Amino acid sequence: YLVFDYYNDKYVLTNRRVVHDERHLLIYETRNEAPLRAVQNVQQVQEGVLAHLFGYGDLVIETAGERGQIVFHRIPDPQETQEVIFEQIMRVQTVDRATERAAIRDALQVRFGLQAVEPPPPDQATPPTAEKPGLTTTSLLKMLVGAFQFFVPPLVYREGDTITWRKHWVALLRPISLPTLGILVATAVALVVLYRGSPDLRASILAGYGVALMFLLPWWLWRFTDWRNDVYQLTASRIVDVERRPFFLREERREANLSMIQNINLEIPGIIGRIFNFGSITIETAGAGAFTFDYVRDPRSVQTEIFRRMEQFQQQQRQRAMQDRRAELLNWFSMYDQLRDSDK
Repeated sequence: YLVFDYYNDKYVLTNRRVVHDERHLLIYETRNEAPLRAVQNVQQVQEGVLAHLFGYGDLVIETAGERGQIVFHRIPDPQETQEVIFEQIMRVQTVDRATERAAIRDALQVRFGLQAVEPPPPDQATPPTAEKPGLTTTSLLKMLVGAFQFFVPPLVYREGDTITWRKHWVALLRPISLPTLGILVATAVALVVLYRGSPDLRASILAGYGVALMFLLPWWLWRFTDWRNDVYQLTASRIVDVERRPFFLREERREANLSMIQNINLEIPGIIGRIFNFGSITIETAGAGAFTFDYVRDPRSVQTEIFRRMEQFQQQQRQRAMQDRRAELLNWFSMYDQLRDSDK
């Protein structure tokens, strides 16, 4: 077990992020990630004679998230790893500066007529698609479909650019366990008495069973609706955590812009989480606190999708900022041309 536990822990550095992947065999799995642009400092710590003698130590990666740190424990040659991380950060910054300079150069060439502007390609009109004849369904079938969609909602679904997650079915078992057990016991007792008891008791048993269901079914429906109403959403620009009580009693909605995300951490709780493929995602933001997506299905894909949307949104923000700076520079050059022409 100790050998597997040792080999399951991984520290990963890519050209976009740093990752600490820690897995305890059959117990739980956690993954802490931070984009390189969120890294503020990297410190190496070597404590004791053995650390200096065998050349290992800790690497503390400081970020702006709520947890603040991602620690690489007892890695070999921490100084070299520290230099590699700084090198990757410099590469990201160099690419950003090169992209900005190229965009400024292209804008200046277009502004002063040094480069011909290619006309946009003509719009290709898409042929109208023939409308499919609508399916006629009876009202009974519509009611059955609506009931099925209500009681068997999808755990993940997309509407345009918005992805919505519900909690896994495992998260529903505990809330509905007591009312479900009550319904089963009441039904079993009623059936036994009806088939084996005295005929004089049937009316009383049916009345008692009806009273029990009048209490147990709303209780069960309340717990189920409370589970169904809690959703987590990811749009093109923000994350949303919605907690809604049944029957519109209360709704709490938290949102944060994707540009505020600092770290995204994953945790899979033990063998049950691995078997049923569910876990929790903790999203640390700057200023809006931490968002927790509990019991989401396939948490690794959820974490990957949030990172992808975050990087895409931040890239769009950087492009808009560069466009604003280019427009300002062009205004300065235009004013310079006017002043130079007025002096002639």
